[in-house]
Amino acid sequence: MANVDPKPLIQAATREVETVTVAEAAQKHADGAQFVDVREPEEWLQGYVAGALHIPRGTLEFDIGDQVRDPRRHLVTYCGSGARAVLAAAQLKRLGFENAAAMIDGGYDNWSEAGYPTAHNPLKPLLNR
Repeated sequence: MANVDPKPLIQAATREVETVTVAEAAQKHADGAQFVDVREPEEWLQGYVAGALHIPRGTLEFDIGDQVRDPRRHLVTYCGSGARAVLAAAQLKRLGFENAAAMIDGGYDNWSEAGYPTAHNPLKPLLNR
Protein backbone atom coordinates (compact mmCIF):
# COMPACT_ATOMS: atom_id res chain seq x y z
CA MET A 1 0.00 0.00 0.00
CA ALA A 2 1.28 3.47 -0.90
CA ASN A 3 1.94 5.88 1.94
CA VAL A 4 -0.15 8.89 0.89
CA ASP A 5 -0.37 11.95 3.12
CA PRO A 6 -3.27 14.33 2.31
CA LYS A 7 -2.03 17.00 4.74
CA PRO A 8 -0.08 19.00 2.12
CA LEU A 9 -3.18 19.15 -0.09
CA ILE A 10 -5.33 20.28 2.83
CA GLN A 11 -2.76 22.91 3.86
CA ALA A 12 -2.56 24.27 0.31
CA ALA A 13 -6.35 24.41 0.04
CA THR A 14 -6.53 26.24 3.36
CA ARG A 15 -4.30 28.97 1.92
CA GLU A 16 -6.58 29.29 -1.14
CA VAL A 17 -9.95 29.79 0.54
CA GLU A 18 -11.62 31.64 3.35
CA THR A 19 -11.91 29.42 6.40
CA VAL A 20 -14.47 30.16 9.08
CA THR A 21 -15.21 29.01 12.59
CA VAL A 22 -18.59 27.60 13.53
CA ALA A 23 -19.60 30.99 15.00
CA GLU A 24 -18.51 32.82 11.84
CA ALA A 25 -20.35 30.25 9.72
CA ALA A 26 -23.48 30.83 11.81
CA GLN A 27 -23.33 34.52 10.92
CA LYS A 28 -22.98 33.63 7.23
CA HIS A 29 -25.97 31.29 7.63
CA ALA A 30 -28.00 34.12 9.14
CA ASP A 31 -26.92 36.37 6.26
CA GLY A 32 -28.27 33.86 3.71
CA ALA A 33 -25.18 31.93 2.60
CA GLN A 34 -25.90 28.58 0.99
CA PHE A 35 -24.37 25.75 3.01
CA VAL A 36 -23.09 22.68 1.16
CA ASP A 37 -22.75 19.47 3.14
CA VAL A 38 -19.97 17.43 1.52
CA ARG A 39 -20.24 14.45 3.87
CA GLU A 40 -21.26 10.96 2.81
CA PRO A 41 -24.97 10.05 2.72
CA GLU A 42 -24.82 8.00 5.93
CA GLU A 43 -23.37 11.03 7.76
CA TRP A 44 -26.00 13.37 6.32
CA LEU A 45 -28.80 11.10 7.46
CA GLN A 46 -27.78 11.74 11.07
CA GLY A 47 -28.54 15.45 10.68
CA TYR A 48 -27.38 18.49 8.75
CA VAL A 49 -27.27 22.28 8.84
CA ALA A 50 -30.77 23.61 8.23
CA GLY A 51 -31.21 24.52 4.56
CA ALA A 52 -27.97 22.87 3.43
CA LEU A 53 -27.56 21.20 0.08
CA HIS A 54 -26.19 17.68 0.28
CA ILE A 55 -23.52 17.09 -2.32
CA PRO A 56 -20.93 14.49 -1.25
CA ARG A 57 -17.33 15.50 -1.88
CA GLY A 58 -16.94 12.75 -4.46
CA THR A 59 -19.66 14.19 -6.71
CA LEU A 60 -19.22 17.91 -6.05
CA GLU A 61 -17.72 18.80 -9.42
CA PHE A 62 -20.52 16.98 -11.23
CA ASP A 63 -23.49 18.18 -9.19
CA ILE A 64 -22.83 21.72 -7.94
CA GLY A 65 -23.79 23.40 -11.21
CA ASP A 66 -27.24 21.80 -11.08
CA GLN A 67 -27.78 23.03 -7.52
CA VAL A 68 -26.18 26.49 -7.50
CA ARG A 69 -26.61 28.62 -10.62
CA ASP A 70 -25.05 31.91 -9.45
CA PRO A 71 -21.23 31.74 -9.24
CA ARG A 72 -21.30 34.80 -6.95
CA ARG A 73 -23.52 33.09 -4.37
CA HIS A 74 -21.93 32.87 -0.93
CA LEU A 75 -21.27 29.21 -0.18
CA VAL A 76 -20.05 27.54 2.99
CA THR A 77 -18.88 23.95 2.75
CA TYR A 78 -18.77 21.68 5.78
CA CYS A 79 -18.05 18.10 6.69
CA GLY A 80 -17.25 16.25 9.90
CA SER A 81 -13.98 17.93 10.77
CA GLY A 82 -13.10 20.49 8.11
CA ALA A 83 -10.66 18.61 5.85
CA ARG A 84 -13.14 17.65 3.13
CA ALA A 85 -14.80 21.06 3.50
CA VAL A 86 -11.61 22.97 2.74
CA LEU A 87 -10.78 20.73 -0.22
CA ALA A 88 -14.33 21.21 -1.51
CA ALA A 89 -14.24 25.01 -1.10
CA ALA A 90 -10.92 25.17 -2.96
CA GLN A 91 -12.40 23.12 -5.79
CA LEU A 92 -15.47 25.36 -5.90
CA LYS A 93 -13.18 28.37 -6.30
CA ARG A 94 -11.43 26.62 -9.19
CA LEU A 95 -14.84 25.98 -10.75
CA GLY A 96 -15.63 29.70 -10.61
CA PHE A 97 -17.60 30.02 -7.38
CA GLU A 98 -15.80 33.10 -6.10
CA ASN A 99 -17.39 33.28 -2.64
CA ALA A 100 -16.75 29.78 -1.33
CA ALA A 101 -15.66 29.37 2.29
CA ALA A 102 -15.08 26.31 4.47
CA MET A 103 -16.20 25.72 8.04
CA ILE A 104 -13.16 24.11 9.58
CA ASP A 105 -13.40 23.82 13.35
CA GLY A 106 -15.26 20.62 14.02
CA GLY A 107 -17.82 20.61 11.27
CA TYR A 108 -21.39 19.50 11.73
CA ASP A 109 -21.00 18.08 15.23
CA ASN A 110 -19.66 21.36 16.62
CA TRP A 111 -22.40 23.27 14.75
CA SER A 112 -25.07 21.04 16.28
CA GLU A 113 -23.56 21.11 19.78
CA ALA A 114 -23.46 24.93 19.64
CA GLY A 115 -27.24 24.92 19.12
CA TYR A 116 -27.27 26.36 15.61
CA PRO A 117 -30.14 25.39 13.25
CA THR A 118 -30.16 21.76 12.17
CA ALA A 119 -32.53 19.45 10.37
CA HIS A 120 -32.92 15.70 10.03
CA ASN A 121 -33.95 13.57 7.13
CA PRO A 122 -37.66 12.79 7.61
CA LEU A 123 -36.95 9.20 6.57
CA LYS A 124 -34.46 8.63 9.39
CA PRO A 125 -36.94 6.78 11.66
CA LEU A 126 -37.68 4.36 8.83
CA LEU A 127 -33.99 3.83 8.14
CA ASN A 128 -33.26 2.93 11.76
CA ARG A 129 -35.62 -0.07 11.81
